[in-house]
Amino acid sequence: MILLGTSFVFINKAELLEDFYVRKNMYYSKSWTEIEMNKTFIYNGPFVQRSEDPQYAPQRKILSSAFFKQKMMGMIEIIKSTTLDMARKLRKEHKDGDVVDFIPIAVELMSSLIVNVCVGHGRAHDTIEYKTKEGIEKIPLYQ
Repeated sequence: MILLGTSFVFINKAELLEDFYVRKNMYYSKSWTEIEMNKTFIYNGPFVQRSEDPQYAPQRKILSSAFFKQKMMGMIEIIKSTTLDMARKLRKEHKDGDVVDFIPIAVELMSSLIVNVCVGHGRAHDTIEYKTKEGIEKIPLYQ
C-alpha cells in the first residue's frame, strides 16, 4: 500500500510475521516515517535509528541478548497463542453480524500480549490487589 508517497506493508499471517522478523530481519532498515513516528516515545535509541547509523551497531549489540533467535521464536509463539485465545473468546461472546466496539478489544489484546511476553503466557488475566479510596480492588495485570 502507498500512502502519502510512502510504501507500507501489512502482514496478516503469523507465519509471514515470523519470517519477516526472524529470518529476514538482517535485511531490514527503518524508514524515515517509522523513525519519526517513534521518536516521540523513544528519543534516540536503536529503535529509531537507521541500520547504517554508526551509533546503531554498538547500541544494538547491547540489546541483542533480548532478541536471540530462540527468545524471539518463543515470543512469536506467545503472540500467536494469545491472539488465537482472544479470537476464540470473541467467537464465543459474539454472533455473526454483532456490532462490536473494537477499541477495548484491541487495548486488551495489546496489553495481554505485552504482559504474556514479559511475565509468561496466560498471565495477563492474573489479578493483583490495587488500593483505591474505597478499599482494595483486584484488577487483571493487562489493565
